[in-house]
Amino acid sequence: MKEAVKKFATVNLDIVDLYLTELNRENGLPVLSWDKGFEKLDCEHYSPKEIFDVEN
Repeated sequence: MKEAVKKFATVNLDIVDLYLTELNRENGLPVLSWDKGFEKLDCEHYSPKEIFDVEN
């Protein structure tokens, strides 16, 4: 959580997104989210559309 708070001061993203990014790194799991903000972060992330072939 400390890293998420540090980044929050310098990045224009929600604290929840930053926290999920840190959990991703700690646990080696990707983030699944509709939020495009993860493209700005160095983490493995996917949208539901990429995973489930959902049409919009």
